Amino acid sequence: VLFRAPQMMRMWGFFLVITGLLAGITYLISDRQNRLTSAVQQRTEDLARANAALAKELADHHKTGEALGHEQHLLRTFMDNTLDFIYFKDTTGHFVRVNTAMARLVGLSSPEAVIGKTDGDFFPPEHYASAAADEAHIIATGEPLISKRESEVRKDGTVLWRTTTKVHIMDEHGNVSGIAGISRDVTAQVRMETDREEQRRMLKTLLDTLPDIIVFKDTASVFRVCNRKACELYGLSESELIGKTDFDLYPSDLARAFREEEVHVMTDGTAMMTERQLQTANVSIWEEAIKVPLYDERGQVVGILSTARDISDRKRMEYELLRAQKLESVGILAGGIAHDFNNLLTAILGNVALAREEAQDQGH
Repeated sequence: VLFRAPQMMRMWGFFLVITGLLAGITYLISDRQNRLTSAVQQRTEDLARANAALAKELADHHKTGEALGHEQHLLRTFMDNTLDFIYFKDTTGHFVRVNTAMARLVGLSSPEAVIGKTDGDFFPPEHYASAAADEAHIIATGEPLISKRESEVRKDGTVLWRTTTKVHIMDEHGNVSGIAGISRDVTAQVRMETDREEQRRMLKTLLDTLPDIIVFKDTASVFRVCNRKACELYGLSESELIGKTDFDLYPSDLARAFREEEVHVMTDGTAMMTERQLQTANVSIWEEAIKVPLYDERGQVVGILSTARDISDRKRMEYELLRAQKLESVGILAGGIAHDFNNLLTAILGNVALAREEAQDQGH
């Protein structure tokens, strides 16, 4: 038994060592497994987050694609249905995209047929040179071209007018990649402006030819239009007279009277005739004036029209006639008095003659 005791001790020691080793190995394995599990879980969570982010990115990309497709559809719908001429060019002046109206303008059936061509393929050399110069300036300076009015003489001799706006296009790197332009046919507008200007010129000629003093005033009695005779009356040019009121030209009491008359005309909507003597810085005249209200197309009062005629000669003639009539009356009165005096004198002379005869008879 004593012999076996050390052996048993060694066996128990070995057993304890093995047990400790096994416990350590088990701990290490458990710890590694725990760390591996934690790492796998963390990785799984990371992958889940990455998948969620990717899914969101794909959803956003899909939405962006849908939005881009929608915007492209809107742009295409607008370009194909607008009457304006829309086009995009590269930096060399070649068309890269145009709308249907632009294709029709240059005589082609589809926008695709215009791609790759330049203005020189469709327009006269002077138009091409002008457009190229404008676009070169835009590309070099970045300054847009806004509503430039241009004319074009067609082969049949008709003149077309357009307003053109052009801006530069930037790529994703901030470099100029081309030109975007839009042009609008304003031929009808230009013709209306030309006709209106011609009518204005003809009206002005007519007003300046008339002998009357003609003035248009707004609702504040400010001079807006005047003819040559009105300018002569006040000794001012048309540009000097426009924008003034009667308070700038007459004493305040007379100007106030004019204003009251004009307010009455505009308020009641009736014409007014006046006759008065005027003293301006330039002349002194008698005038006969008629003031009537002016209406716009909606029937609203927008001012007055005043026409006045210089009746100074007529007034002088009336004065001379009145003076002659007075002189004639004096002459008639003097004639009557002389006649009566002559009758009286005749009677006196007759009586004197009778008295003389009686005196002579008594002397005998």
